[in-house]
Amino acid sequence: MFAGYFEDCFDIGRKDVLLDLANAAGLDPADTRNAIDQDDSLEAVLQLENEGLDMGISGVPYFVLIGKYAVSGAQPPEMWLDALPKIAAEGRKQHGVHV
Repeated sequence: MFAGYFEDCFDIGRKDVLLDLANAAGLDPADTRNAIDQDDSLEAVLQLENEGLDMGISGVPYFVLIGKYAVSGAQPPEMWLDALPKIAAEGRKQHGVHV
């Protein structure tokens, strides 16, 4: 969807465009159509949007890791290579997982 929007300038506000993109990504057309048409899907998206706003998120990309660390904006690969193993180890420790 993002490639279609940002790279190909598709109008992702159109249902037919979303259905085509979902199909190209291998998603089931009937399931996609149902998700687009059902109010439950919209309510779930709005709930997630409100949760993000409550957290102070005002742009993308924005990552929340193990419910504790927030990373805003695009980051260089080196940052992720350094941070992710440390955060993963902390997450395993929090959940009593020993690897």
